[in-house]
Amino acid sequence: MVVNSISLAAMKHETHDASTVLYNHVSSSLSELDMEMIQSVPAGGNWQDIPQKVVQKSARLTQIQKSGGRT
Repeated sequence: MVVNSISLAAMKHETHDASTVLYNHVSSSLSELDMEMIQSVPAGGNWQDIPQKVVQKSARLTQIQKSGGRT
């Protein structure tokens, strides 16, 4: 296989350097409940850090809590 004057390693390096630029990114919107859950988890935390009053608002989190985190 012949590659134009640039090596594959150099091409990968160039691609990696350009990865700091993000074009046409669209993020999904979060519900108020999702935002409340996210904001209640400290850095390095997990779902177990979410206060019970927030867990009770979410059928999904209630089920996760009942199963011990196994989904």
